[in-house]
Amino acid sequence: MVGRTDFRRDEEGKDKGMIRDFFNKIGRHAAVACGNFERIFENTESLSPLPTQTMQLLREVNSESPDFDRIDTMLTSTPEIAAYILRMVNSAASGVPHEIKNVRHAMAMLGLRRIKQLITSASVVTSLPQPSSTLFDRQKFWTDSLVTALLARSLTRHTFAEYEEEVFISTLLSEMAIPVLLVDWEEYYAPVLREWQEDTRRLWNIEQAYFGWDHSQAAVWLAQQWGFPEEMVSLIGTHTLSVDLLTGHDLDRTPAASIALAAGFPSMLKNVKLSLVDSAMNVAYILGIPASELATDVTRIEEQYEDMREMLGLPKQGTDQRFRELREAFEEAGERGL
Repeated sequence: MVGRTDFRRDEEGKDKGMIRDFFNKIGRHAAVACGNFERIFENTESLSPLPTQTMQLLREVNSESPDFDRIDTMLTSTPEIAAYILRMVNSAASGVPHEIKNVRHAMAMLGLRRIKQLITSASVVTSLPQPSSTLFDRQKFWTDSLVTALLARSLTRHTFAEYEEEVFISTLLSEMAIPVLLVDWEEYYAPVLREWQEDTRRLWNIEQAYFGWDHSQAAVWLAQQWGFPEEMVSLIGTHTLSVDLLTGHDLDRTPAASIALAAGFPSMLKNVKLSLVDSAMNVAYILGIPASELATDVTRIEEQYEDMREMLGLPKQGTDQRFRELREAFEEAGERGL
C-alpha cells in the first residue's frame, strides 16, 4: 500500500515536472520573441546541421594560415563534400579548361579564396537538416535558391565582376536558417511559412510582424557561429534588403544590390501567382542595365542551372516556366523604356 508521504512525494514530483515544462515553454517563447539566437539554436549541435568533422574543416579552411595538406586529409573523411566540390568546379559554368579529378588539384587550380567559398557552401548544402514538415520541399527549396543565386551572380557580372562567386555562394546559402528553424521550432515557424505561401508579402515582412526578427538575421548568426568568411557573413545579411533600404544606405552600387534585387523576385515556393515585372524594372533601373540585355542573360542563366542542378540533386523538370517568366518580365521592362 502506498503511504500518504509517498503519494505526496509523487504529486510534488509531478508538479515540479509541470512547472519545469511551463518554464521551458516560456523560455522558448521568450527566446523567439526577443530574437535570442543563442537560445533558439542552442540545440543546433544535436540537430547536426554541421557535423563535428565539417565544423573542423570549416575552421581550418577559414583560419589565417590554412594547411592545404590538412584540408585534403579532412576531405577524405567527408566524401560528400569532396564530391560536391568536384561537381561544381567541373560544371560548364565554372569555366575550367580541363576536368579536375581531385580536390588537391582543385585547390591548386582555383586558389584559396575560391576553395573557401566552395567548401563553405558544400558543408552547408550537404549538412542542413531535413524538416519533417510538409511545408518544406527540399527540391523546391534548393531549386529556388539556385535560380536566385545564378541570377544574382549574373547581375554582379555586370557591376562588380570580381565578387560574382562570393555573391553566388552567399545567395545560395542566404535561406539556410529556414530548415533549421523548422526542425526545432516548427510550432512557431510553421504558421509563418504557411501564411507567407498564401500571401503577397515577402517572408521577412511576415517574420518581422510575428517575431521582430527575420531569417536573414538568423542566417547571419549561424554563419558567424559556423566560421564563415566575414565577407560572406555580410553578404548573406543583405538578401532581405528592400529597394528603399538599398538606396537609402547607399548600397545600390555595391555587390549587396545584386543579392537583394535577385532575392526580391517572388519566390517559386509561393502558392499565389505574382508578377515579376516590378522586380525586373527595379533591377534595370537601380543597376542601370538595359532590360533587353537582362532578358538575354536569362538564357545563359538557364543553361548554367542545367549544368549545376545535379550538384544539389535537383530534377530536370520544373524550371522552364520560371525562366520564361523571368525573360518575359525583363522584356516587358524593356518595353516600358528601361
